[in-house]
Amino acid sequence: DPCMVTIRPEPRPKKKAKGEPEDDTIKISRFDLMTDYAKRKEETWVPLEYPSPADEFEFQSAIWKGLVKSAMQDAFEKSSEGKVCIQSKVLSDSKVSTTLRVVCVADASKLTLAAISNNITFSKTLTESSTNICLGECIGHKVFIKSSNHYGVTDEQKRDIRQSDRSACLSAFWIVNRVDDFRAANMQSSTKDITIKGKQFKLPILVNTRPIKKGEELIIYKHPTTDLEIKAVFKGNGKGKRGKGK
Repeated sequence: DPCMVTIRPEPRPKKKAKGEPEDDTIKISRFDLMTDYAKRKEETWVPLEYPSPADEFEFQSAIWKGLVKSAMQDAFEKSSEGKVCIQSKVLSDSKVSTTLRVVCVADASKLTLAAISNNITFSKTLTESSTNICLGECIGHKVFIKSSNHYGVTDEQKRDIRQSDRSACLSAFWIVNRVDDFRAANMQSSTKDITIKGKQFKLPILVNTRPIKKGEELIIYKHPTTDLEIKAVFKGNGKGKRGKGK
């Protein structure tokens, strides 16, 4: 019968019964066999719900880091970085230390230093400080930057940064020294408003509060203050000096 299939099991020892030959042949319908096999192989598939990989946080944060870095680079290139010089304190053994300062290389009536950093963090819990500056918010997180300056030294008492195997990466914005008396300061903190993909950000900058002479060190007040407070102090100091000279 073409609709029947013969299945023969593995041979086994024959029973030794006289006059009764053993036949282990089983006959089964080919249709029944194939139907049973299809049932055993039957699988259930359902649509999987998942977000777009382009919306994944790591992917999006990498894109935003690039956009923020691009904006920082643009502000940095338009800043007065070329009008200042980073100096290092020379130690007694003629080694160059990581004690740094920023000085003006020419008389400047207007000076702006822009923050640039490779250290960008997205956080929901981090709080802003003098070392962690918040630029704004995107993709449900606050965006912070902090200094990525490095001098290429492991021991500032013995190593010369000019002879280091690791190249230095220095930005004047992060090096300007801070003082407790804002009367001694000639720079102050400010921000530059920018828009990235419809989001508002504030890039940190430093601006001078008075004309700065060639060779003068740039100094900023340690604590937040307003333009009016600083202008009032310098205006008051000027009047006082003129009054003394009379």
